[in-house]
Amino acid sequence: MGSGGQVRFRETVKRWEGRYYLKGQRRSVFGKTKREAQEKLRAALLDADNGIQPVGQRLTVAAYLTEWLETSVGPRCRPRTVESYADTVKRYIVPAIGPVPLAKLGPADVSRMLARLTAAARCHPRRSATATRSCGSRSGAP
Repeated sequence: MGSGGQVRFRETVKRWEGRYYLKGQRRSVFGKTKREAQEKLRAALLDADNGIQPVGQRLTVAAYLTEWLETSVGPRCRPRTVESYADTVKRYIVPAIGPVPLAKLGPADVSRMLARLTAAARCHPRRSATATRSCGSRSGAP
């Protein structure tokens, strides 16, 4: 690799490791083959050049959203908007997928969350009688 990083075989983990530094911290990417490690290293360096932060394996959805609200939404949005976003995150997203590591979050996780929220909304006691009937909590009489 060029001056931006290096690739070596790590005997202890039986994988190729691509190493680079970002903001004074050593970062690593791994691959089964040398070529895979080089490609991941190249992508990581390109992301770093474009200002994209690497996602840590331990960073959860909840932690990411908390940081996002503070650093991105807070400075750019009106206070009521920030409050609304924070409420949505706290009420709906964190209970459903908050503990999921961000690096492992996938479309299926989001789909399951949305399906549960949609089902819960249909069965909510403040919904109309028609919606409540579909949940089986009322008799068929209107």
